Amino acid sequence: MNTLAAIVTPSLNAIIAGGMLKGLSATLVALKLMSIKDPFIQVLNIVADAPFYFLPFLIGYAAAKRFKVSGYYGLMMAGVLMYPTIVNGSTKPGTGIGMWGLTVPFFNYKASIFPVLLSVWVFAYVYRWINRWMPRKIQIVFTGMIAFLITTPIALILLAPLGNYIAVGLTSAVTKLYAFSAPVAGAFFCGILPLTVIFGIKGWSAVELSNLNILHYDFMLPNFFFSNLAISGATLAASLKMKKGIDKSAATSTGLLAILGITEPALYGIDVPYKKPLWSSMIGGAIGGCVAATLGVKTFAFAMPGITSIATYVDKGNNLLMTLIAVAVSWLAGFLIQLIFNFKTKKEN
Repeated sequence: MNTLAAIVTPSLNAIIAGGMLKGLSATLVALKLMSIKDPFIQVLNIVADAPFYFLPFLIGYAAAKRFKVSGYYGLMMAGVLMYPTIVNGSTKPGTGIGMWGLTVPFFNYKASIFPVLLSVWVFAYVYRWINRWMPRKIQIVFTGMIAFLITTPIALILLAPLGNYIAVGLTSAVTKLYAFSAPVAGAFFCGILPLTVIFGIKGWSAVELSNLNILHYDFMLPNFFFSNLAISGATLAASLKMKKGIDKSAATSTGLLAILGITEPALYGIDVPYKKPLWSSMIGGAIGGCVAATLGVKTFAFAMPGITSIATYVDKGNNLLMTLIAVAVSWLAGFLIQLIFNFKTKKEN
């Protein structure tokens, strides 16, 4: 998970920008301020979709840097997977290129993470192995060439398709969990998220982006949104019981900051040291996640999980209304539970 986070996180600036633009486009169309055929909306959608369509290039570059080879090799591997012959051929299921008695299957790897990640991972091992015995003076000429000669067939025949199946499997597993019991799944994921932040367990973005690519919506990212709101409510409630001082000021400012999706200051500065706000955040988040899952809240683009991402929940139905209900429930649950806990002003050891 931490490796996934290290690879995906550098791309989030572009991904979030695209997601927010997608949300803006959806809002303008939903409010009937502009038509879907309006030239401005068409251009806006091109810009918004770019970081998702070409996500393998972003991931390929970051993965190569993580695995200690040139980032440009990662871009080249992404280019192999995104080559028009493969992407266009994916429209005809079951087609591919026959090679050595095997078949290079055609998949559409746009907006994918795992195919290029696995391919670059193996390429890095092969590259470093070749580089160890290649004379230094000719490394730049032959090491990359031989590494691609060895790795590309393996990537196209095995690794990239395997990565595609992993993405589909993860999405299917999460979907089945929500189908089995959406309220329980929402409560569980949303309730544990403060702990995953505290212990540095990241990498959820890969699952969320996979859902958006395969399902065209996601129900994992909203859990972060509602968890953040519960943290905000609990932390602000804690500030009401504090005497004037540094902690009270910190609780107020970090509680407000959590509404925007930045929760680390609240968690590390207030919730963890005082303990009860952490429990309130988790219980409030579980309640919010349960309500959101029951109402079927989804997001349609990747964005920072804070109040500014509300536009990414707009659709032609009532998803935005359901989202606003879950927003109110999450924040109030964290706030009220913390008040019920009768917060003490002294830190507990």
